[in-house]
Amino acid sequence: MKCCQCVQFYDEILICGSNKNDKCYSYHVVSQTYKPICKYPDDVSLLIGHNVVAYKSSSNKEMILLSFGGLFKHTLMMRYRSVWDETNITPNQWMTLKNKVIIGESVTDEEEDEYNLEGCRGIISGINQNLLFVVHPPNRILVIELDFFGYATTIVHDSMPTDSTCIEYPCFVPLTKNGKPLTNQFLCVCKDKSILICYNEYLRTFCYEFLSVPSFIQYHFGYAFVTVNDRVILFGGYTENENEVTFIHIYTISENQWILCDYNLPPSISMASAIWCNVDNSIHIIGGPLLNDIRMLSAHLKIDARELIGVEKGKNKARK
Repeated sequence: MKCCQCVQFYDEILICGSNKNDKCYSYHVVSQTYKPICKYPDDVSLLIGHNVVAYKSSSNKEMILLSFGGLFKHTLMMRYRSVWDETNITPNQWMTLKNKVIIGESVTDEEEDEYNLEGCRGIISGINQNLLFVVHPPNRILVIELDFFGYATTIVHDSMPTDSTCIEYPCFVPLTKNGKPLTNQFLCVCKDKSILICYNEYLRTFCYEFLSVPSFIQYHFGYAFVTVNDRVILFGGYTENENEVTFIHIYTISENQWILCDYNLPPSISMASAIWCNVDNSIHIIGGPLLNDIRMLSAHLKIDARELIGVEKGKNKARK
């Protein structure tokens, strides 16, 4: 399940497709079992480097999912209702947006390189939680205004000051304070770049600040990532020579400090998805290729978040 996309819905982890795999599943955290949700439509079944985000719904019984991007661009929406709810008779399915918009679709052939959405990352933010921020190669960031009724409109497309570094399959997360996301403030990490991004919603402008990147993480990319207790945690990834690694890196937001953990992943992992589940305070790492795509990793790894933070805090178990 290379590049699978995961989101949490109460005590479920939704797995929404992966590279060349159009199937979606729900993993029930309590019962530790899987159940099929649906498939992607036939015309977008070839998924390569897509992204899925969740945003607000007027009902607490459903969650709105937005799937977009990838090498072969698509934009679909699903009003997900739990497949574990036996009273729910409404089928879950992916639908096009009301205005038929495809996020990142270029206007002219000359703009094609500016709209490369393979390995893009998205975050929902904004004062009204209606803005989708998307970072994508080579160094671009999109702001898209979302509507509850299924409309999407691009309002800003900016270039990040990354010199020659290509932003591909990066870590892109909201900054947090006391566990709460800060509005329109993000961190993007890829290879030798760590960029603090702030967006002014009224002026529709960005400001960028480069943060230091330690040598033990430079030129890594394609890692699984998650934010827990105001810490950004990176799992595995590739080196610049495309060798997979087992390292775990932790960035403490308040201290602006990176730590390389002595605790490593059991297998080397890249292009996987990590998600923190507050139901059992655990981090789930799902999917990713193994052995240069000869054998696909279907394992579902689970790490107790408290143990991992304990490793980070241990005086003799972590190094800067």
